[in-house]
Amino acid sequence: MYMYKTIKSPYKYYVYDGNMNSILEIEKSEFESLSRIEEGKGQNEDEIILQSFQKSGFCNESNIKEIKHPDTDNVEYYLESMLSRIYLQITQNCNLRCNYCVYSGNYQNRTHSNKIMDFEMAKKAIDYLVKHSYDSFECTVGFYGGEPLLEFELIKKVISYIKSNYPDKKFSYTITTNGTLLSSEIANYLVENNFSLVISLDGHKECQDTNRRFINGKGTFDVIMKNLENIKRQHPDYFPKILINSVLSPDADIKSIKDFFSTNDLIRDIRVMSTAVSSAYSNEEIYYPDEYRAVERFETFKCILWLIGKLNFDKTSDLFTRWSGPATEKYRMMKKVGKVSEINHPGGPCVPGKHRLFVDVEGNMFPCERISEKSKIMNMGNLNTGINIKKVKEIINVGSCTKEECMKCWCFIFCGQCAAHADKLEDRPSPEMRLSRCDQLKDSVIENFLDICFLRENGYNFEEGVLRWEES
Repeated sequence: MYMYKTIKSPYKYYVYDGNMNSILEIEKSEFESLSRIEEGKGQNEDEIILQSFQKSGFCNESNIKEIKHPDTDNVEYYLESMLSRIYLQITQNCNLRCNYCVYSGNYQNRTHSNKIMDFEMAKKAIDYLVKHSYDSFECTVGFYGGEPLLEFELIKKVISYIKSNYPDKKFSYTITTNGTLLSSEIANYLVENNFSLVISLDGHKECQDTNRRFINGKGTFDVIMKNLENIKRQHPDYFPKILINSVLSPDADIKSIKDFFSTNDLIRDIRVMSTAVSSAYSNEEIYYPDEYRAVERFETFKCILWLIGKLNFDKTSDLFTRWSGPATEKYRMMKKVGKVSEINHPGGPCVPGKHRLFVDVEGNMFPCERISEKSKIMNMGNLNTGINIKKVKEIINVGSCTKEECMKCWCFIFCGQCAAHADKLEDRPSPEMRLSRCDQLKDSVIENFLDICFLRENGYNFEEGVLRWEES
């Protein structure tokens, strides 16, 4: 198996080299020869073309000799001295029953319950964060649910504890809420403490009320919009800092949702991001139809046109600007990583807990809030015993379970699979589960590469453009 992938744009021909981690523009005849070899149909003349590339260091077999995450040997330092964020699951309860929620019963990992984090456990979590953040300039505490504002009194006690006991440590706070409980009292408190506030709002009334309903079945749109109106009236300077998260379900009419966020007078100036329904730990396959993908891809293309100066930014949608970001991110990764080293790990796994340590209501610690609390292999320890470094090193090197396939894969660096994608809630990672995502991930990476090629063909300056993207 050779570590390359041929790519064709509408006008030009390319090959991505997985060892050199770079994209080369090639001739049509070279493209055809390399493609035939990829398909196992190479002829003698094709081998001659291949050998000419190999003499220049390209299109060789894999250089990778060992699967090992580059941060493996630094894990202990990171988790002992560089923690920066902790997310507290202060409740497993919620006042809504959303169709696609991970607590809805359609997932293996979570169901709604009356469990809450008591104040003593929350204090332990804060103490743990501070003790292990010596080399971090700032600490962030996130409040997670269920619906975290059901435990507003606990949130206030936690922040009061931080201010009283750690006045010299810089702290920031974040919360994601369904927005239905944002009374004036709560809003005032969040503003006074400079919370990063994320509100879940899927779109217009019909869309929101279809999936996001109170326990009694009543829709939530009107309540949330009224709460937003109050915040805008009482805190006009804070209001634009709010971030809206729109979950785009497979049956969503994303064109009408896009139009809603672009034209609604109340929220059109608020930042909006979109997320897909989570597929991790789902009991059912999450399938997005072709019609949905077509609109998504068209809107992403408009964002790319903006990047090359062919379309005004106001013609793009906030829902999709982040989807055009991966092309610049992958270009940056190529520059940062460079030639792939012999000892490496497929891209995807982060250092568990380093940036988003998740503590459930009972004090168990997991890599982040997306992980199942029922997972044995992803449980890193608890507040009483601390983090099990050996377990963390196993999590971060999840690619070892598919090492034979990974070591010869052209998509090695851009794999993107986190450890949860191999978690079947068993005693070991699942190679079958991990490999089942490969084709989908490769297709996504090829799309990103085509975006890079298109941007290059149209004179896009990646070095300046990355900065422009970040500023926007």
